[in-house]
Amino acid sequence: MSGEQFRVIDVDAGASEGANWARAQVESRWQDEEWYLQLDAHHRFSRGWDVLLETDIARTGSDRPVLTTYGPPYSPGVETSLDEPMSMAFREFTPDGLAMFMPSPVPDWRDRTSLRPARFASAHLLFAPGSFIADVPSDPDLYFTGDEGILAVRAYTHGYDLFEPSRVVVWHQYVRTGQPKHWDDHLGEAARPAWYELDETSRAKMRRIVTEGHGLGLGTARTLADYEVYAGISFRHRVVQEYTRRNLDAPNPPADPDWPCDVIRPERVPGITWESSGDRHVASVPGPPSGRRELNSSGALLVELADGRHTVREIAGYLRATHRLDDDPTPATLDFYTEACSAGLVMWEDHHG
Repeated sequence: MSGEQFRVIDVDAGASEGANWARAQVESRWQDEEWYLQLDAHHRFSRGWDVLLETDIARTGSDRPVLTTYGPPYSPGVETSLDEPMSMAFREFTPDGLAMFMPSPVPDWRDRTSLRPARFASAHLLFAPGSFIADVPSDPDLYFTGDEGILAVRAYTHGYDLFEPSRVVVWHQYVRTGQPKHWDDHLGEAARPAWYELDETSRAKMRRIVTEGHGLGLGTARTLADYEVYAGISFRHRVVQEYTRRNLDAPNPPADPDWPCDVIRPERVPGITWESSGDRHVASVPGPPSGRRELNSSGALLVELADGRHTVREIAGYLRATHRLDDDPTPATLDFYTEACSAGLVMWEDHHG
């Protein structure tokens, strides 16, 4: 090799602020290279991986393509690895509303004649034009958990089209027992800031991104709502469509704007106790985190009606019929349960996985 092939940033491990901080440092060295390849550590590459990426990205037919997915698992020292491309499938929402994913085999991958569109974006394998660095730069404020959901939203709103590679590009070592992670040695004594301080700031920013729906690194070519329609996901309501849960090909079929009302089956958190005085009712919520929540009679009734068996629309229909309401209470009922979920009063399947 001739000329400059590597540019090294030498940082003491104690000074690192996490994966996206490190990616931002790397991207600051970009010199208008044509292509951008983002990788994780602990990979094993397939033979001819670079040709595969170049061939596949040309097949997308997109002016702003991204190839991204999870790799199949492997273990060092074990030669037999799954030679089947993976997709990113929805797994769950964290209790604070961040989307999490898991690898899932691509159905009928040998028979496909075109690339499969991707819903989500993998931080451990992403191949895109170099312009991606300028348009969707890594955000050093995002620590780890939840960052891939945000990465997909940012890429999509900046006009990038997401696809999965047609074949295995890398294998990934998911299980690394005994090998320290960033959060293992950034506990606040040996290194500052502590990982949990970084994580708290990161989670707060990610929640703002998916609730405010503009700015904070989002693009203007498409909206957050456009992405949610494409992917069949509602970040505010912490739920996905069944089509998404089954990891069928994106984009999702058209759905009613209020589709979460037919999916969410709120269930009150076990162990809630009540203290009542007139129209005010105080719910004591078991922890962690524990706390007391004050509601009026309507709110207390909605919590008690959350039995985990009836959808939001069914509960709203019951209220309308029982109280002979002129206006449809479904939107207000959905809003209440969304807030009650954040307050720890109710839960539903996608909230806890």
